[in-house]
Amino acid sequence: MLTNVVPPTADAPGEMDFVGQGEATHMGKYRIVGGHSFTLDGNLQGSFTSTAADGSTISGTYEGVFFPIGPDLFQFEVSVQYLRGTGRLAGVTGQADTVAVLDAATGIFHYDTDGTWTLP
Repeated sequence: MLTNVVPPTADAPGEMDFVGQGEATHMGKYRIVGGHSFTLDGNLQGSFTSTAADGSTISGTYEGVFFPIGPDLFQFEVSVQYLRGTGRLAGVTGQADTVAVLDAATGIFHYDTDGTWTLP
């Protein structure tokens, strides 16, 4: 769910912050917090931290594009870089591709990620 949106202008990028929760193959139940800057031409870059139920975390960055797909609906296509982890995910790195759909009217989004993690 979106927690903050500052629209972009011709002179400055916008900002979007979000929180969410889900269940993932290697994390189990988790929560995610993140945010990104975005431009009028549909480019974005940001960062995130996901926290598993046991307190282990994985953090990284993402960049990509977004575009409208219907009234109040936007699709995001981003490349994710997993840069660091803590707890049972300490030392994790990796990469993934994520596709998300945002309902701008409600602030609710859904995303699917396909990628790999490398543990030390």
